[in-house]
Amino acid sequence: MLGKLVRDRYQIVQILSTTELCHTYLAKDTHQQHPTTCIVKNFQSVSDHPESLVTLRGLFLREVEALKRLGDYDRVPQLLDYFEANQAFYLVQEFVAGNPLNTEFEPGHTWSESQVVELLQEVLLILEFVHSHGLIHRDIQPSHIIRRRQDDRLVLVDFGSVKQAWTQVVTNQGKTNSNYFLSGPATIAIGTAGYTPTEQAQGRPRPNSDIYALGIIGIQALTGLNPTQFIQNSETGEISWQDKCQVSPKLAQVLDKMICYHYRDRYQSATETLQALQPLVKKHLYPQVVIKKKTDYTKELKQQTFLSKPALLVGSLIGSVAAILIIGGNYYFTRSPQRTPQQKPSVSLSPRSTLNNIVLDKTLSGHSDTVWSVAVKPNSQNILSGSSDRTIKLWNVSTGQVLQTFSRHSGTVWSVAVSPDGQRFASGSSDNTADVWDLTTGKILFTLAGHSGTVWSTAFSPDSATLATGSDDQTIRLWSMSTGKEFRQLLGHSGAVRAIAFSPDAQYLISGSSDKTIKIWDFRAGKVLRTLQGHSDRILTLAISPDGRLLASGSVDKTIKIWQISTGKLLHTLSGNSHWVNTVAFSPDGTLLASGIGKNLEVWEISTAERIRTPFQEASDITAVYFSADSKQLISSSRDNSIKILRL
Repeated sequence: MLGKLVRDRYQIVQILSTTELCHTYLAKDTHQQHPTTCIVKNFQSVSDHPESLVTLRGLFLREVEALKRLGDYDRVPQLLDYFEANQAFYLVQEFVAGNPLNTEFEPGHTWSESQVVELLQEVLLILEFVHSHGLIHRDIQPSHIIRRRQDDRLVLVDFGSVKQAWTQVVTNQGKTNSNYFLSGPATIAIGTAGYTPTEQAQGRPRPNSDIYALGIIGIQALTGLNPTQFIQNSETGEISWQDKCQVSPKLAQVLDKMICYHYRDRYQSATETLQALQPLVKKHLYPQVVIKKKTDYTKELKQQTFLSKPALLVGSLIGSVAAILIIGGNYYFTRSPQRTPQQKPSVSLSPRSTLNNIVLDKTLSGHSDTVWSVAVKPNSQNILSGSSDRTIKLWNVSTGQVLQTFSRHSGTVWSVAVSPDGQRFASGSSDNTADVWDLTTGKILFTLAGHSGTVWSTAFSPDSATLATGSDDQTIRLWSMSTGKEFRQLLGHSGAVRAIAFSPDAQYLISGSSDKTIKIWDFRAGKVLRTLQGHSDRILTLAISPDGRLLASGSVDKTIKIWQISTGKLLHTLSGNSHWVNTVAFSPDGTLLASGIGKNLEVWEISTAERIRTPFQEASDITAVYFSADSKQLISSSRDNSIKILRL
């Protein structure tokens, strides 16, 4: 197969693994302008018997459907293509550059308790997402968990063994629960020796079968022993392991419950396990927020200008940001490979050193996972952030302190939006719901249930009376903020609705989608007024200029496009970028456009469509960006779990 061109497109360059039914290859996609690396899995029958072909097709389609269902979630490989040729089946997926976890498990080498807690937290969040889509992985083992090289995040791979186990139902509280599959014929026993619980070995896997396997991995890391070396009690079936390592009673308790012999005695869901783990997460990964003592360089900064008047910095940073309509913090990114350890919450003041005319003034740290979105409370010193750690945090920018943490969602928080009147905020999550909160009291007002997929984007109308939500289910839903009831669905996209924005005059609602199109809606009538086409890949972000005349869109095709809203005319294409465009934002004066392109924060002049700053490079991918009211500061969030305050 080496050198072979599959489907006249995918050139095989390396054999990665071979089993009886599946061969996995490293390949190059030759149809790209710059050939990109991908994974090609070839499912091929070893028998000509018709039943063998049926079994093979089922195996192939199972993995395809699983990857489709998980969509753009950034902790599993993205499905790029699939096809059948000559009674062989091919699946093409994203290449995740990194190392499998089994390469970190050297015989006799043990992990610290903090490392194990971090491992459990990360993988449980992935399992929570996978299980919320009605899927059981069935083969959780170290070689199927990849540590991405660039950002050190864990990615779960190999969904060929996945099983659909239950259907989702929505409770009267609006939260997604699981109606477990408790009966039916047993399936083929799938799994890896040492990581497979009894019920799975009998062909009756459950969601907590995956939790069992993860618990075994945690014990393997603590003890340095292979699971086949564990001693099992012949009467109870329970595993004895605590005498093989040093472990705190609390972590031992969590791990013991994860690996109980009988599934009824284990945690019943990833969410329940995460809740039990939280005291350890807080202890080891992010203890209480602290403010670092100012070092000598802060005196020098005060003698200069930008720290001598804190009120000026904060006021210009926050200001009346409600006038800026920005959607861009809720995306999915490419796998890129530097170990970014979990940071302890802190606020760090940077020395006055400029990097390409952009100064890093302050870093806010406190989230334990990627910060996907940021929103600013108008005319205040406060900002909100939403994260993969399933929380929303309210920050005071001047002190860097977390004022409140909101934690109702059971999945990643992809989007946060503050109403223009500053009274409420909304959050969209992978748990398929949006929550609306009273920003003054901190109390929940509504849980908006109705979407059947991840809520990627949220936006308030200029009068704060309506909330729009965009989802993986290809719909936009409009909700009354007086009743919390849905009053209209906007249908027309054929892909996930990744970004939405209301025009400042409330004439239009504009949406960007994975179907590569932008739609301009008369949202009151529920009609599409215009569809904008021009991007060659998924649209991730939109921003409307303060005067309502221009629209900026960013895409996986690595371009930013500037459109005239009234006519739909394409005015500029900002190309030559090296990465997806994850986020865009107009300055309040309408003269500048900021963009997050991979790790690079860039600033463009609208009138010339040219960069006016050399990119400021962050340590990891930028997920959201906002301008301050005076157009001189930027707020950005990124995959390093932090929020940064920068000055142009």
